[in-house]
Amino acid sequence: NSQLAYQNKTLDSTLNQTQGQLTTLAQQNKGLSERIAKANLLKSKGFIAVGVKFKKNGKEIETNDAADVEGIKINFTLAENLNAEKGKRDIYIRVFSPDGAVMANSSSTFDYKGEETLFTGLKNVDYENTDLPVYYIWQRNSAFSKGKYDIEIYCAGEKIDSTSVILK
Repeated sequence: NSQLAYQNKTLDSTLNQTQGQLTTLAQQNKGLSERIAKANLLKSKGFIAVGVKFKKNGKEIETNDAADVEGIKINFTLAENLNAEKGKRDIYIRVFSPDGAVMANSSSTFDYKGEETLFTGLKNVDYENTDLPVYYIWQRNSAFSKGKYDIEIYCAGEKIDSTSVILK
């Protein structure tokens, strides 16, 4: 009987050690998964936004005069990331008016951190793990007012970058 009690105690101790190791391994696995997810995120560089107006021939003229602006031109480069998956990506663009409201011509949304989020524009790209220039012009159905317009870009549910343009 004492031998069975000793074996039972030994088995309990071994079980507790194994469960502790399992917990540690699960925590390490979670940490590694988070690092891999971060490594797969796309990043941008050279993110700029400017006001533009159009000549009759379609040529763009950059301007920061709110009375002349017909659209906001957005340029950036999705940076090379050899860890990221190649393929089609949706880039969501959000333009905020000087009063902080998201400017949009429709009620289209995307998922950002579990919430449906209104966006201004959508650009579909084919990412091949190399620097990829992205160009987008958002045209409004009405005049632009003076003030600071904040612009944010998102991909795969994550905010990539932000910038702003001031119209006078």
